[in-house]
Amino acid sequence: MTMPREDLLEDEWYHVRHSGEIPEIALHSSIYYLTEDGDGPGIELTPADLARLHHAASRRYREIIFRDITPANRDETSYRGVLRTISNWRRYKRFCQRQALSTDMVKSELAVWLLSFLEREIDDVKGGVRSSSINCTFEDIASLAVELDISLDPMEKSLRPLCLDF
Repeated sequence: MTMPREDLLEDEWYHVRHSGEIPEIALHSSIYYLTEDGDGPGIELTPADLARLHHAASRRYREIIFRDITPANRDETSYRGVLRTISNWRRYKRFCQRQALSTDMVKSELAVWLLSFLEREIDDVKGGVRSSSINCTFEDIASLAVELDISLDPMEKSLRPLCLDF
């Protein structure tokens, strides 16, 4: 019994959307399975089908980017820190560049979330609520801020001591 086309696409959308740390690998795996794999259905994907799968990968990237700058996640086992946010943002940018997708929405959202996270981190450490969870240098964060077109100047004096110093 052959699975209906829409069910096949839905299964692969789910696979990509809920994939691991590098959604682009899941995306290409799904495309290969659907179109070329000898054990796959061998269907031809429409531009709309591809856009749907790309959107799933983009949503997963967004999720893992924001996971590590969400204050509530700082004590969770899935938390990887600001350095992972930086890495995942840059992977996402390269993915979008290769797929001719815009990063504008995630970029503007990330700018707001990053500043909010850093302000919260500063307040929590200053208030004795926790020790710093920042796992990168100030220069790492400053580099990301430049990419996001934001300034860390107002918080640099408070933020710098919370960062790693190599």
